[in-house]
Amino acid sequence: MTIVIIELCEYDKLCQKYNGKDLLDLLDKVYDGLDNFCEQYAVQKLETVGRTFVACGGLKVCESEVDPRLLGNHHSVRVSDFACSAISFINSITLKDGKKMRIRVGIHTGEAVVGILGDTKPQFSLI
Repeated sequence: MTIVIIELCEYDKLCQKYNGKDLLDLLDKVYDGLDNFCEQYAVQKLETVGRTFVACGGLKVCESEVDPRLLGNHHSVRVSDFACSAISFINSITLKDGKKMRIRVGIHTGEAVVGILGDTKPQFSLI
């Protein structure tokens, strides 16, 4: 299993510079683009929380529903390709102040544990 975490750089500054609707429009553009790359590279989005987008390749349950042609590359390659496309896409977005949007990307390959945490408000968690 290969996990990718994408974090929007200077998210707090974005929140200060953009009004609520403009911030939502910007985040919608960003996360729609990342969702499209998930489909393109057969990577499963796990969650989006504010500045952070988490996705995973190699989840057998999710890959059983994917077009087999997309699974020709190992999940670590697909996640790496996803991350490179995400970087290029994000760097193409110009912010209100004229600067380019930036992200940090972290990739982990190896074992992971999944489960449901909590009773009152259960939440899926990948560790």
